[in-house]
Amino acid sequence: PSARALASQMVAIGQQVGRHVIAIISCLDQPLGNLIGNSLEVLEAIEVLQGRVTGDLLDVALTLGSEMLQLGGRAKSDVEARGLLKQTLASGAAAAKFKELIAAQSGDPLVVDDPSRLPQASLRSQYLAPCDGYLAAMHAQDLGRALIALGGGREHKGDVLDLSAGMILNKRLGQAVRKGDCLVELLANDQGKLAQAVGLVSEALVISESKPVFADGADTPPV
Repeated sequence: PSARALASQMVAIGQQVGRHVIAIISCLDQPLGNLIGNSLEVLEAIEVLQGRVTGDLLDVALTLGSEMLQLGGRAKSDVEARGLLKQTLASGAAAAKFKELIAAQSGDPLVVDDPSRLPQASLRSQYLAPCDGYLAAMHAQDLGRALIALGGGREHKGDVLDLSAGMILNKRLGQAVRKGDCLVELLANDQGKLAQAVGLVSEALVISESKPVFADGADTPPV
């Protein structure tokens, strides 16, 4: 209810100043993508633009892009808009445009073709499933705290970010897990930070014995 109320207020504000505005409400029961952290999220964005990633992140990107094309008059329907977007991804035009955007901001456009040019962490650790079951919940606040512990987020305004630090999520909500499965891979440049973050990740993930049921009886949460 609060998300819908906020969305209505934001749309109304836009309309008051003569703008065509829509609001999209997405599910945040889990991260949209599987990569968390500065360089890792850029990597996943590149993979989406190059057509190598499917799932929630792509679905949300297509939904937002479709609405933008319709608001801008480039498409008359969701079907037409999504067709244009998918064509742009498949042709390589989306990735090429991203290179232009990076270059315009004095960045390194070569990372689009060679992601190894992004900052790389020197240390890795794994959080393994402690038991068999199903991934029933992810507490996003604890995942955020884990990223801060790794050095990839700020507790204070002046904190220096470790751009290479982050996490790779290997399971999505509702999926079955076996004891010993790597649920999360953690990347950092400090062993102490890794150990602290693993503890926080263990608090963030909930494994249940029975398969969880989400909204409308679905096996997975809505996007």
